Amino acid sequence: MIRILIFIFSIINASGQSFQAPALLGMGNISAAYYGLHSTVANPAGIARQQDYGISIAYQRHYSLSDFNTFGAYGAIPILKNGSLAAQINQSQSSNFLKETTWGLNYSLLFGGRWSAALGFQQRRAAWQDIAVVATHQITAGVQYEHNNLLIGGYLKEIPIAKSSEAMAPSRPLEVLLGVSYLFSEQVYWATDIWWQQEESPELRTGLEYRFHRFYRLRGGISAQPVQYYLGAGLGRRHLYLDLAASIHRELGASPQLGLSYVF
Repeated sequence: MIRILIFIFSIINASGQSFQAPALLGMGNISAAYYGLHSTVANPAGIARQQDYGISIAYQRHYSLSDFNTFGAYGAIPILKNGSLAAQINQSQSSNFLKETTWGLNYSLLFGGRWSAALGFQQRRAAWQDIAVVATHQITAGVQYEHNNLLIGGYLKEIPIAKSSEAMAPSRPLEVLLGVSYLFSEQVYWATDIWWQQEESPELRTGLEYRFHRFYRLRGGISAQPVQYYLGAGLGRRHLYLDLAASIHRELGASPQLGLSYVF
């Protein structure tokens, strides 16, 4: 059973199914060239442009063929003049066999009017049935450049601080993401990423968001390697935002996700 769970969990990681904000998952799982509260779990450089306090919680069921699910919470706080501090924690589990907990802190800084950069630290702890807890530590680094309605971003994930000798350590290969987004109008927002993981082929991710009312948004996207489709919707009222999303894998099924955010 544990071998089966390890196999499914490896597919989840390889398919970009690590914890993600539903607002970004619904647009094709994009993350490099987005800014705002959800950058806490994406490119942390985007937090620098977050001018308000914000918190968010989300739940995701990973594929209909498995019982993996993830619950996460994150928030961002503007500090000093051009900086922001963000924190996140999420936990993925499968029945009583696996429990993986990740927490992290990011600091981002806006400089030169158009540039932002960020550095983050995270710890990942995994507990398997009848196996002691094993922890690994990683660094995340990101940068973004904004010009008018165009945003270009890139970041590195899973930079190991030290390699663990434990065979069951929850380590993942280095990830590199490069992306661009463009706000065509108040109604149409487009973004695309190129995602690359060590020992894997590059993957293209792209998506659109259409705001057909000031309170309602529709999202959609697609990615390759493997091919996945994404759907999403958002509802916002004053300071409260509700986001729904799902990624659809042709063989493993759908991964629905629900998120709730509040911006002060």
